[in-house]
Amino acid sequence: MRGLKAKHLGWEASDLELKGGRLFSRFYFRLEKKGVRSTQLDFARDVLSYCERIRIQAFASIIFDKMELDLACANANQLDRPFFYLFERINQFMVERHPDKVAKIVFDDRGFQTNEKVSKSVSNFFHKSSRGKQFEHILKIPFFGISNDNNGIQLADIFGHAIGRMFTGDKDIREFYDRIKKMEFISQAPLLDFDGKVLKDEKGQNLVQRGFRAVRERGGNSEGPK
Repeated sequence: MRGLKAKHLGWEASDLELKGGRLFSRFYFRLEKKGVRSTQLDFARDVLSYCERIRIQAFASIIFDKMELDLACANANQLDRPFFYLFERINQFMVERHPDKVAKIVFDDRGFQTNEKVSKSVSNFFHKSSRGKQFEHILKIPFFGISNDNNGIQLADIFGHAIGRMFTGDKDIREFYDRIKKMEFISQAPLLDFDGKVLKDEKGQNLVQRGFRAVRERGGNSEGPK
């Protein structure tokens, strides 16, 4: 990652924190529409090529309910749905691809108070809830990283920004979203709603779990842009 930053932005930027909002500024898309190649968007293209080479698998929870947009886990005894859906799929990925290992979850550092709420919520979920106890392939202790020193968190920000823009109808981001979508984890396990019921398609066939999960309201099932 340092090499890619230096290649596109110069060595003085090798320690620069990558942010999706900056890389995918609408200004750069307007430039390319005028025939001016954008250094920032070329940088983003190279970042995605790097992710493809190392075979990154992508997971995302896309939540449209305003009551669930804040991931601070205000109630430490309840894991918010965005986290639950991510853990569900990450655990399934580990079961299928790395059954002899456990995944380590690293959150972006958002300050002591928020980190404490997230940590309590995650720990309570894994140790107290019946469904959380079933996720045996995820380490029960969450970790926190400072984003400007953690390439993984920076990549997650880039992926999340592109996915969010696509789900809110921004067609300019399509090129980047499509590449990220191809890195999405696809399982053979059935897709379940929040209450554990198997969801089916219009033909009555079981839907399978995918790395991206978009739910616009409780009880809804919308996988969003294809």
